[in-house]
Amino acid sequence: MQTVKPVLQGEIFIIRYADDCVIGFEHYEDAQKVMNTLPKRMAKYRLTIHPEKTKLVEFSPDGKVKAPTIDFLGVTHYWTKSKRGAALIKRRTTSKGLRKGIKKIEDSCRYNRHEPLKEQLGQLRSKLNGLCQYYGIRSNFKALQVFYQSAVHLNV
Repeated sequence: MQTVKPVLQGEIFIIRYADDCVIGFEHYEDAQKVMNTLPKRMAKYRLTIHPEKTKLVEFSPDGKVKAPTIDFLGVTHYWTKSKRGAALIKRRTTSKGLRKGIKKIEDSCRYNRHEPLKEQLGQLRSKLNGLCQYYGIRSNFKALQVFYQSAVHLNV
């Protein structure tokens, strides 16, 4: 990033997790420059960029009918307005992430149902804690409620 930042006009940020990342740019022209240069730089290290997962997305609250959303690592990032009317980015668990989390809870309960009740409770608590730690982000309380309610009402 130190070699890229000096040649750009605006601000830049990067969010990485393992081999996934989102790069944000203040100016569209900067994003195009990096998008054109990045495959060449990756090829230098015998790496490639996945063409179906790589795209430029305008993510700004410029008064469009429907503001864009970005899904990254099981979380949807979207624009909304604060109580005072200021533009604000919020996040929520994707529907796919919810389904996968609920399935993990169900599978864990099914796999451990032969164990003593205390062991089952420990496993369930562990799964719920993991989901809460991963998806426990600001503005995502409803998803945590869904995970909890799913665990309470399981029919395994």
